[in-house]
Amino acid sequence: MRGGFNPNLISTDFGHASASFLGSEHSISKRAGVTLDSTVAVADSNGSKYWMAGTAMGEITASGKYGPYTETNDDGREVGKGLLEHDVELKYGDVTASILVHCAAIEDRCIGVDAAFKVDCPNILFY
Repeated sequence: MRGGFNPNLISTDFGHASASFLGSEHSISKRAGVTLDSTVAVADSNGSKYWMAGTAMGEITASGKYGPYTETNDDGREVGKGLLEHDVELKYGDVTASILVHCAAIEDRCIGVDAAFKVDCPNILFY
């Protein structure tokens, strides 16, 4: 995260380089981060809840929190807002994280990006 200290920022690496989806060192993230909604994260067989860096994100209209983008959502997350900058663990509740709103990204290394997301996020260059 850029722009100052945030004590709620949690970043975890789940076995791959967090920025491995980036195609350039130049990027701009949402200042002060966003709150990720742990209630929309699905737990795996170990009870862990995590989202990987490069996941397409949208904002839940009712709460202002963020979760994975899917064009078929009907809670606000059907509008793309940016890419999750780092891996995050949500097992213990909501966390603050940063999303990239301007960058170059390798589409094959991103999660959940479709044609509509690209239209919603014109400042992200996919190749």
